[in-house]
Amino acid sequence: MLASVIPEQSTLSLVDLRGNHLSKQAVSILAEAMKRSSRIEHVFVDTEGRIEALAIPNDSNNPNPTSPGRRISRPEAVCVIDCRDNFPPTKQQQ
Repeated sequence: MLASVIPEQSTLSLVDLRGNHLSKQAVSILAEAMKRSSRIEHVFVDTEGRIEALAIPNDSNNPNPTSPGRRISRPEAVCVIDCRDNFPPTKQQQ
């Protein structure tokens, strides 16, 4: 399964899994795998199945992040796993 091979320092930025008949449980497993990376600050999963992993960029110009005058970085999306268009329609959508 993809979740077991997402490496700690993955350079993946977009994985398109639309239309692969993934269950909501599979999407949850992928999101949990993203959370295990030490560089990831937060993982969002929207109701349609899009997973977005956020991280704070590494500030190579300031090796001491606690020093006075340091810049505060905003989290940015480092990986998106698009799992939309996988769930069966609900009774209301039919």
